[in-house]
Amino acid sequence: MKTMHTIPENLPGSVPGVSEFRRAGYFRWVLLTGALALVLVTPGAGIAEELTFEGFDFAAAPAFQAADFTAPPLEMPKAVPSWETQTKANRSYVLPALEIVGFEFLLNRIDYYFVDRDVYGVTSSTMSRNWNGRWIVDTDPFAMNQFLHPLSGSIYYGFARSSGLDFWESSGYTVVGSFLWEIAGETGLPSINDLYTTGLGGPFLGEPLFRMASLLLEGGDGSPGVWVIPAAGGAAVRVSLPSRLGPVTGLKVAPDGVRVALIAGTGAAAHLLLGAVVGSGTSVSVIHPVRLAPGLSGLSALTWFDEDHVLAITQSPSGARLWEVPVNGDGPTLKPGQPGMVSITAAGPQNPLYLGTSVGRLENSVGLGEPWRDIMAGSNAAYPG
Repeated sequence: MKTMHTIPENLPGSVPGVSEFRRAGYFRWVLLTGALALVLVTPGAGIAEELTFEGFDFAAAPAFQAADFTAPPLEMPKAVPSWETQTKANRSYVLPALEIVGFEFLLNRIDYYFVDRDVYGVTSSTMSRNWNGRWIVDTDPFAMNQFLHPLSGSIYYGFARSSGLDFWESSGYTVVGSFLWEIAGETGLPSINDLYTTGLGGPFLGEPLFRMASLLLEGGDGSPGVWVIPAAGGAAVRVSLPSRLGPVTGLKVAPDGVRVALIAGTGAAAHLLLGAVVGSGTSVSVIHPVRLAPGLSGLSALTWFDEDHVLAITQSPSGARLWEVPVNGDGPTLKPGQPGMVSITAAGPQNPLYLGTSVGRLENSVGLGEPWRDIMAGSNAAYPG
């Protein structure tokens, strides 16, 4: 069990199924359900480790109260809803288009070889006829039109939603995907009711499925997350992290109360990121992550040294190393450390540095680059604030 010591501060698609081909229904259920499962695991939501900011008031800002901190005024980034933060972090308009076309091509080929070659043997002639010909109302069974078509539409919708697009943009992709299938997916005449049930039913089924999948990937399986405990008390608030961030194993708020340095990833893949923390109502989000010191890997601990530098510990087969990393994008500088370092604590150049070791000892130094001195048992030190 780790010991915490407080240190006083010195400062759309449709599934084909004309009535004469109902025998393909069971095959379709299996195929579409499998495809939907693949789509649902694509929404990226970082599975975060348990981290808390106890007593931190994001409205009041500075986390440290050292007199020497004179951080320049920063403009608070415009807050966005936490859900939009997750879905828009890595948006792409090209990726879902390619996924929909690729999915429809594979679905057509599977149907052609395993279901019915006459219905799915599309040619340029059938596509031209469907493009220029009339639309019909088919008479497929209720289950086909009202369940399978919305299910296939939810797959198209999921492709777009998991690529960072919002509800209306993803709905547009669903309608276009359905239209594309009606024209080029089957040899039969395009069906207007298939277009409606797929294009309209897909988003209404796909949105709740996408949200449930994202919550599951974010931590619905019991994995801990990143939380804020308000300074005024009350329930802890879960922090919304950028999508596809990966596991977060370390996070520190800057002296200005706006920026955050965090470690994403585990083991040798762990890397350092700089982001901004914003609040909107009762929600808190970390946005605009930018990688710092790309050459560093295997990060295990970090702290803010001042408003312009982060101290980070890396672990490798050759041992633990201490780095000073500027947040302006410059390269890191190796600093004297101690063998077996597992934690680092700082509060500006006017205050001592503290590090914890793997053997359960705390050491301190009067300044960065100065000798380290063993002081007491412990593993983590913390300045108040």
